[in-house]
Amino acid sequence: MSKPKSQNHRITADLMRGHKITALDAMTSYGCMRLASRIADIRATGIPVIMELIQTSTGKHIARYHIPIDYRRAMRQAGKVGMA
Repeated sequence: MSKPKSQNHRITADLMRGHKITALDAMTSYGCMRLASRIADIRATGIPVIMELIQTSTGKHIARYHIPIDYRRAMRQAGKVGMA
């Protein structure tokens, strides 16, 4: 039986695939209640995660995270896709 992947690994993998993730996405997809902490962990590994504020349909502003496409392309060319 294989060990389940960590939240950091699963979030990093989705960000490297080009997904943009909010706290609600993290809660429903990964069971992660503290996305900002996971993002800090990922950034600590040297991955440049960008935070943007978006406005919801109710007017609230929330954080949405993504990895720049230039970085993702460089990692893909280097053969390091999915590395966390």
